[in-house]
Amino acid sequence: MRINRSLITNFDQDINASNLIFAYESKTSNFTITETNGLITYLVNATAGAITVTLPTAANNGSYFIIKKTDATANVVTLDAYSTETIDNSTTLTLNDQYNYVGIVSNGVNWVVVDEFRNEIWT
Repeated sequence: MRINRSLITNFDQDINASNLIFAYESKTSNFTITETNGLITYLVNATAGAITVTLPTAANNGSYFIIKKTDATANVVTLDAYSTETIDNSTTLTLNDQYNYVGIVSNGVNWVVVDEFRNEIWT
């Protein structure tokens, strides 16, 4: 494979993995995400009731968030965008079934879904 440096912008910028956060957190109640840099996965168990995940502002946010519903109940996990911001043109996004997840990033103004899994119950 050959890479033509003249076609790549910002080629001289370093990617420094030591500055990235790769983490996960388990949640069982409503919470607000505060991170602004890194890759963070939230494993959300809504057994005790529906859960709302409030997103931080998309402005200047360099994070990649994965939010996954881990329980088999009918309780939903709702992602709620900050203020008037949106998640793919909607102010909320819901995860209804066990193992559903969504991966989101900021475009500088709003949140954009870049990865998701919405399953039917597999048998």
